[in-house]
Amino acid sequence: MLDILRKKGFQRWLVRWIRAFLTDRTTTLVIQGKESQPFAIKAGVPQGSTLSPILFNFYAHELLEICNQPKARISAIGFADDTNILIYGTSTKSKYRMLERIHERCLKWAERHGMKFSPGKYELTHFTRSHTKFNVTAGVNFGSVRKEPSGEVRILGVWLDTKLTWSAHARKVTRKATSQIGALTRLTASTWGASFAWSRQIYSSVVRPMLTYGAMLWHSPTEGKAKGVAAKLRTVQNKCLRTIAGAYSATPIQALETGTFTPPIDLYLDSRIAAFQRRLQASPITTRSRGRVKQSYGGLSSENQGLLRHKASVERNGP
Repeated sequence: MLDILRKKGFQRWLVRWIRAFLTDRTTTLVIQGKESQPFAIKAGVPQGSTLSPILFNFYAHELLEICNQPKARISAIGFADDTNILIYGTSTKSKYRMLERIHERCLKWAERHGMKFSPGKYELTHFTRSHTKFNVTAGVNFGSVRKEPSGEVRILGVWLDTKLTWSAHARKVTRKATSQIGALTRLTASTWGASFAWSRQIYSSVVRPMLTYGAMLWHSPTEGKAKGVAAKLRTVQNKCLRTIAGAYSATPIQALETGTFTPPIDLYLDSRIAAFQRRLQASPITTRSRGRVKQSYGGLSSENQGLLRHKASVERNGP
């Protein structure tokens, strides 16, 4: 870990500080009320620390560099120990050959860094609208483990189906939310149980964040109320609001939204998208990108500079 940070150009004092953060750590085990003696921890990063996932990302960054090969149309994305390899190809056979070759390089990286992969936990899927051009049922071997492709895959909490329609994500989220509605129903009723304020707080803090997770990927503010994932989530929110308010099934949903101070789900999703855009614009990465765009204007005529600035503004802010 420390060697990786040095190669990345971290200052010496910061490397020493991180070394102190990672060394001389102890922990104890508590089983049925009995606590063990402290024992040393010689591997890994401290659990629960906000710094730990950042350090692990630096540790695994080389793995992403190995997998990313733009000329071969191979890319990789990941966070912490969740790494995903994306391969673009004209045939299933050629894609599998590239995948097996990249996997061998990943195994060599893991051996150098004292890590192990679990092929049994791998997931394989094809993203294509044509199921006749590609053999989407063929499996691939990872050593002694053979993986068969599935029709949907979960990447960083978001479900993707083979045609990227978000139908799998909507189905999975709706199913999970339905079970949470059942739990909410057991906690409250029209004449007993948790108060209105507590019930609404449970929905706002537990159910709705789960429903709207990853909205910047699958929600489009211009899609309309009757389309997309939001249309399916609206039914879930309506059931929750009836439970919270203890209302009859015939109660108009507009009255429930007003009475529970809850905006329609599509408007709430729009606000989440707007908040994400504001965070993105304030990000240091976006700021540095703007600087590079401005520097690239040098040497151009004033007319061309104006056109480039307009183009950059449109690409950054949207139409």
